[in-house]
Amino acid sequence: MINPKLLTFLRGIKKNNKKQWYDEQKEEYKLLKNEFTGLLRDIRDEVVTFDVAVKRSHEKGIETVKVFRIHRDARFTRDKTKYKTAMSGLISADVKNPLEPVYYFAIEPGGSSFIGGGMRTPEPAQLDILRKYIAIHYKKLQKILKEPGLTLDFPAGLSTEYRLKKAPQGYETTHPAIDLLRFKNFTLGHSLADERLKDVDLKNVVSKEFQLLERLNNFLRAAGK
Repeated sequence: MINPKLLTFLRGIKKNNKKQWYDEQKEEYKLLKNEFTGLLRDIRDEVVTFDVAVKRSHEKGIETVKVFRIHRDARFTRDKTKYKTAMSGLISADVKNPLEPVYYFAIEPGGSSFIGGGMRTPEPAQLDILRKYIAIHYKKLQKILKEPGLTLDFPAGLSTEYRLKKAPQGYETTHPAIDLLRFKNFTLGHSLADERLKDVDLKNVVSKEFQLLERLNNFLRAAGK
């Protein structure tokens, strides 16, 4: 389960998104971040039982767990608040490689916690590679996305964020995979109610969700090779 102090901290920083308040809570934040990192590592130890790529990387000493910093990069956004209101992190075969698909988990009070995975907004060159692979192997991706367990837990399907209204350049609207080729964000996810965070078996709850995403991540990983 999630330490209730983490939820209290996150509610606090949402109300007091200022350096002075953060500085006063900084030591507690460090402890809570360490706890969350430990939880992600425990979940990673479950992920290696079903994701061969993550297992191999972990055995080689490649970093497979990353927790995001609380400080926001507000240089290119209208929102100039200094701090994030969620504690989030990911698991992948190489957290330093942006081309690797990920398993993502975020804690944010108010029903905004999130479990998801895949590959979010790849760079144009990588997106082009993905589309070429999908254009050939689209039936495999369609089959993955229609798996009963996946559709049950992730009913919204692939994120439509930035999805094109027209066919991408180089593809005809008559292509049998045109609906998939319009996507620019190959992720699945769903929110998590605060009550679920109290589950004493939260590690297994999250890892089972991640296991449902393994075939999608494996497809995206193969596309990038």
